[in-house]
Amino acid sequence: MEILKDLNTIGMSILVIFMWISYSIGEGMREAYYYDSEMRTDRPHSNIHWLFFVQRGIVLIIIGVCLETILLPIALICMFPFIHDGVYYMQRNDLDVRIYLKRFTDSSKNSTAYFEFTFLDRLFFLFGSIISLVAYFLLILFC
Repeated sequence: MEILKDLNTIGMSILVIFMWISYSIGEGMREAYYYDSEMRTDRPHSNIHWLFFVQRGIVLIIIGVCLETILLPIALICMFPFIHDGVYYMQRNDLDVRIYLKRFTDSSKNSTAYFEFTFLDRLFFLFGSIISLVAYFLLILFC
């Protein structure tokens, strides 16, 4: 019976990973449209990155509590900038071809985000995420 519980946990974890990837893509696209519209207006815009930060934190806490783990949310946190930022820069370039010319591999020079990463930083975090995921699945299988 223990092996069925482990397989169930692995299955749920894989589903959560794919949902998180979809969430990261959706957030990148949503924020690209939001900031594109903000930049096209003359009115001053407020920094709402704190709201995005809180929203993602709540989602990650729910994942950690439901799956009774901290390792999976840490892996998801590390994967987020690679996917989200890359999609954000691609979408912003689609909306205005004069910005983020490197598209997925670009980075911002004037962001108001709490954390801003270069493409190499994001790649490093992705590798950290992969290592964390491997450790997470090995712990499920062998501990």
